[in-house]
Amino acid sequence: MNQTEIRKEPRDCFAVLQLFPEPYRQKVCTALESAGGRGVPDRQPLSIGGASHSRQRYTCGLQEIRFRIGRPVLFYIDGEEWFATEDGSLQKTLQPTLQWIASRKEILQIIQHICRYSMYAYEEELGKGFISTAFGCRVGVAGEVLMGTDGSVKNIRCISSLNIRVAHEAKGIAGAVLPYLYEEKSYAVRC
Repeated sequence: MNQTEIRKEPRDCFAVLQLFPEPYRQKVCTALESAGGRGVPDRQPLSIGGASHSRQRYTCGLQEIRFRIGRPVLFYIDGEEWFATEDGSLQKTLQPTLQWIASRKEILQIIQHICRYSMYAYEEELGKGFISTAFGCRVGVAGEVLMGTDGSVKNIRCISSLNIRVAHEAKGIAGAVLPYLYEEKSYAVRC
C-alpha cells in the first residue's frame, strides 16, 4: 500500500460510550445511532454469569464531541457539525428549545467518570490540558488554570469545557518510512 492508498478505518464508537456515566451514555448512544451508526455485533459474544450476550459496536465517522457550559453539545461526524437534542437525537440546525445544553454539573460528572472518580490521580495530565483514555481517545479540558511558582501549569479547576477526540486507525500511513526502519531480510530494527 503506498501513500495514496491510505485509508481510515471506521471508528468503534462503542468505545466512546465508556467515557460517559448514565444517563449521558444513553444520550450519546442515541446520538450515534441517529447519525447512522451501524450496529455491528462483536466477533465473540460476552459471557456474563454463564449467559452469552452479544455487545453491539457502532461504527461511524465520529471525530469529536464537545461539551461547553451553557452551549449546545456538538458532535463532529465526517467533518460536519451536528447539534444534540435533549433526547439524544442529532440535528443539523440549531433549535434552542430542543438542544442539549451542557451544564457545569454534567461536565463535572463526565470528567469525574473519565478520571475514575479520582481527579487527583490525573492531576499531571490535567495540567497538560488533556487526558488520554485507555482506548486512545483524548479528552481536552479547559477551565481555570493553576500556575506553579516556576510558571508551569499545575492543574485545571472549574472545568468549563470538554473536547473528546475519537481515536481512529489510518492503515498504511507508515508505509513510506517502514523500509528505513528495518535491515534488509532481517527483523532487526535500525538504531
